[in-house]
Parts: sequence; C-alpha cells; structure tokens
Amino acid sequence: VARQPAVAISFMGVTANFMIGAGQLQEALQVTQQAMLLGNKLGDMVLPDVGWPTACQAEILREWNQLNAARSLALQAISQCEQTQSMASLAFINRAYAVLLRVSLSRGELDAARSALQEFERVNMSTNQPYSSYTRSFFTTVDQVKLWLACGELDRAMCWAEELDQGKRY
Repeated sequence: VARQPAVAISFMGVTANFMIGAGQLQEALQVTQQAMLLGNKLGDMVLPDVGWPTACQAEILREWNQLNAARSLALQAISQCEQTQSMASLAFINRAYAVLLRVSLSRGELDAARSALQEFERVNMSTNQPYSSYTRSFFTTVDQVKLWLACGELDRAMCWAEELDQGKRY
C-alpha cells in the first residue's frame, strides 16, 4: 500500500463494488472510506484513482435513498477520474457515469439521466469493442431500458427485448 497507493485504491474500489453487489453495503462503505483516506494522504493532491471508491460510495448512498449526497459524490468521482488518462481511469469514469445515471433515474431527472448515459457512451467509445460491450452490459444496460420506460419509449424497449431474444447483442 505504501509503495503503490493507486493500485491499493483500485483494488479497494473493486472489492467495494463486489460487496455492493452482494448487499454488504455497510462493509463496502467502510472499504470506500479507507480507500478515499488513502488517496487523500498525499497532502493537497488527491490521487485520481480515488474516483473509483468515490463512485462506489455514491452507489451506496443511492441505495440508501440519500440522493443529493449520492449525486454530489458521483460528480466528484467524475471530476477525480478525469484528472488522468489511462485505461483504468476510463473504467472508473464509466462507473461514475453509470452511478450518475442511476442517481438521476432515482431522482426522476430524466434529462440528467439521458445526459449521463450519453457521457458514458462517449467515454466508452474510446475503448476497444470487447471492453466497450462488457462495460455497457455490466454498468448500463438495465438502466438504459429503465430510462426508455421512464421516458415512455415502450416501443424502443420492446424492440430491444425482441432483438435480444433473437440473439442479437448490444
């Protein structure tokens, strides 16, 4: 950890992400707090990798319906992640935009949700196709359909489901 804080922070973010998926929100919150503290120990400089656990913490707050705090943390995570250019930072930014999409949906802010999805797609286009497909399916597919339904685009959602049923992939 002392020699490679960015790596430690990244692994802590991944761990927190899986803990969230397992419903261990309190434990995930503790991991994200530790990672964020580690990233802030460099004085005035904050490691951009802190964006990953910050996005995870925003997701936890969304789950607890603390939507204003979740939105603020998601925007903070995006800002932190944008400070560097790497394959890892692209993944972190994608995670942050996916959380912002879910927070916006939870707040009923459909234009903001659509904007977050568009930004997710913009960032995702700069990665290779297999990774792009993976991140889209992992982070936003369900939320994209929720957005279509919330916007009254039932035909679009039905068309997507029919194409998926026929074996076409997105």
